[in-house]
Amino acid sequence: RQVAMEIVCEEEICDGVLERFQALCLHDVRALPAGVKAIIERFAAAGGLVLTDPDYLYTDGWHPGARVEVAGALDLAPSSMAWLLRDRHPPAVTADNDDVTVRRLTAGGLDYLVVVNNFPDRYWGMTYSYGCRDDNYRRAALVRDEPARVRLRFADPGRTLYDLASGEPLGSTADPLDLELGPSAGRVLAMLPAGRACLTVRAAAAIRCGEALPCAIEMRDGNGVRLRGAFAVRATVLAPDGRPTRQGGMVAVPDGAAEFVARFGVNATPGVWRLRFEGGLPRGTVETELSVLPAAKLADDASRKGGRGRRAP
Repeated sequence: RQVAMEIVCEEEICDGVLERFQALCLHDVRALPAGVKAIIERFAAAGGLVLTDPDYLYTDGWHPGARVEVAGALDLAPSSMAWLLRDRHPPAVTADNDDVTVRRLTAGGLDYLVVVNNFPDRYWGMTYSYGCRDDNYRRAALVRDEPARVRLRFADPGRTLYDLASGEPLGSTADPLDLELGPSAGRVLAMLPAGRACLTVRAAAAIRCGEALPCAIEMRDGNGVRLRGAFAVRATVLAPDGRPTRQGGMVAVPDGAAEFVARFGVNATPGVWRLRFEGGLPRGTVETELSVLPAAKLADDASRKGGRGRRAP
C-alpha cells in the first residue's frame, strides 16, 4: 500500500526510537522483554498507535501463553494495518499495481523514489521442507517472475521527475507516470523542486608533471543555487593522444558537492589533457582542457656532487 515503514529492534526501542514515529506494528510477536513491553505501553498511553497481529495460529487453546498482550494496542491483520496507516498517513505516491512497491527516500533536501517489481512476492510464505530437498525444488519451480506495468500518482504536483540512472526526464508530478518494469526489476526516480540539476566543475587550467589537480564538482539548479542531494558523476581523464587513463570512474556527490583529484606522475606526457565529467539531470557533459607542463628542472645532481666539498686549486 506504499506505506513508508521502518524495522526497529528491541535495543532501539530502549534507546527511545519510538519518539520518531506515530505508529508501531507488532507482527507475530510471541516474546517481548518486560522493559520493552512497558515502553511500548507508555507509547500507546501517550497517544501513539500500536497495532498487533492476532496471530490465531498460536493463540488457540493449545498455546495459551504464546502471544504478548500489549495494553492499548489494537488487533488487526497485517493487510488491515496497511490500509489503516495509509488512510491516516496518505503516501507521497500511490501505485495502481499491488505487485509494485514504491518507497520514498530523502537525501539532503531532495526526495527519491525506489520503484520495484515484486511480482514473485505473491509466492512468499511457501512452506520449506527440511527433510526433502526435491519438495523445495518443486515448489520453487511454481514461482513465476513476470514484467509489470504501473501508473504512479503523486501528492505533490510541483516536482520534476528524472530517471536517476539514465538522466532521462520523465515529466512532472502534476501528471500520472506510467512505467514498464521488467521481471524483478526496479527504477530510481529523482524528484527535483527545480526543473533541472546542472553539473558544474571548477579546476585549474595548468599544472606540472608530478602534481595533483583537484576538481570541485557541484550540482546547481537553474538559478545557480547548489542542490543538496545525492548524485553520481562519471569522470574520465584523457591523455593528449585521446586515450582514457585508469584514473576515471564514478564519483559520489553527496549533498550536491564533491572533489575529484586527478594525479599526474613525474613521467606523465606533457601536453593538452582533457577531463570529461558526465552527470546532472537531464544528463549533461562538462569537458575541460588542462595544460600539463614538464616537471620543474632540477640542478644537475652530478655537477652538484662534483662541486660539493672540492677545494679550489
